Amino acid sequence: MVAYVALYLQGTLSQSPETLTDALCQLGQLLSNDSMVNSLSCVRLHIKVLCQEISVTPLSATINSLLGNIDTRTHGAENMAHHNHPIVGDLRKTAPIPKDTLKVRGYDFNQGVDYRTLLKAYLTTGLQATTVGLAIQKVNAMIERRQQPLEGGVDEDPSTCPCLKSCTIFLKEDLMKCFSPAYIGDFTMSGKDLYEKGHNRAGNTLIPQENYVNFHKWMPAILKQMLLEQNTQGICWTPSKMIHRLGREINNPESVYYWAYKNNIPVFCPALTDGAIGDELFVFSAENPGLRLDIVEDISKLNSLAIAANSTGMIILGGGVAKHQVCNANFWRNGADYAVYVNTAQEFDGSDSGGSPEEAVSWGKISVDAKPVKVCADASIIFPLLVAETFAVHAKKMTTGKENK
Repeated sequence: MVAYVALYLQGTLSQSPETLTDALCQLGQLLSNDSMVNSLSCVRLHIKVLCQEISVTPLSATINSLLGNIDTRTHGAENMAHHNHPIVGDLRKTAPIPKDTLKVRGYDFNQGVDYRTLLKAYLTTGLQATTVGLAIQKVNAMIERRQQPLEGGVDEDPSTCPCLKSCTIFLKEDLMKCFSPAYIGDFTMSGKDLYEKGHNRAGNTLIPQENYVNFHKWMPAILKQMLLEQNTQGICWTPSKMIHRLGREINNPESVYYWAYKNNIPVFCPALTDGAIGDELFVFSAENPGLRLDIVEDISKLNSLAIAANSTGMIILGGGVAKHQVCNANFWRNGADYAVYVNTAQEFDGSDSGGSPEEAVSWGKISVDAKPVKVCADASIIFPLLVAETFAVHAKKMTTGKENK
């Protein structure tokens, strides 16, 4: 607005006195607008400078009147700013905080470094640290529920049979690491340079192409045996049965799926064909057609496990198909009794990965009486801490108890 006034005055000062008089009157009306108060000082300076450049003596009375009006309004605005206004703050009364509410208190490093005590202090630290503390409590509650004896003296509830839901990427990486390692890289490494070197990047980890070559050498014999058993023994293969066979064949204690096989824990992976395992099935079937994987049998088994269970709990890392299917299985029993989510996804785009536990409650996938927890953080950071304060602690107690018997 100030620049506009300056150009306006430059155009009118070169005209006749009558034209300039009309222009100054119009300017006076414009400056009477309250929205112009903050610009008045600058406008005053423009008027004085321009008037010095061009002789406007016949109009000095009009100009002085206009400048006086500007000074009055400018000083008025300044006085308003410095006036002692009454201070109106937030004077609400504070309602009493419930006595059982936890007080914010972090870990005291003056007492030395005790990692178990540090993790316990997360509960009262606030923000995501508190949600980690709540998640630890929830997972321990799941473990304790499973260990509760049933009527008749049974030491453990058999209807709480554990099962795993997996994504294909984790499955493939778990098996491949038994042949050759992955390496730490960087999130910002050039894709072009890595491609030329045969280094595949996943986040900040590098998987050499050679790892896939080794995986490709291992898979065909297993697939050929599966096809043979299908044709001669009538075995109906499913993704969970295939994963069970892979866990047996890998025969390596570094593999999660080896231990799932050893303990007869079913692993469900509805998107098994996504990734390297799907590539192997594609290449194998091109030369050996006929191998079938029945996903209907698997979904029936997963849902039936949920329905038959006296109690269910979910620990879900990340999102995607694995998250949705295990939640949906619990829909058939009116919701899981316990739930812990660990992911960084937001719900504002309507994605299932970002869907909150409360959203799952609305579908009947988590019980209305449950108190689910979502930790908004990277699972690679949180899950090891969660295991350290839950499964690891209980495993140590069980081992110690057996040694003392």
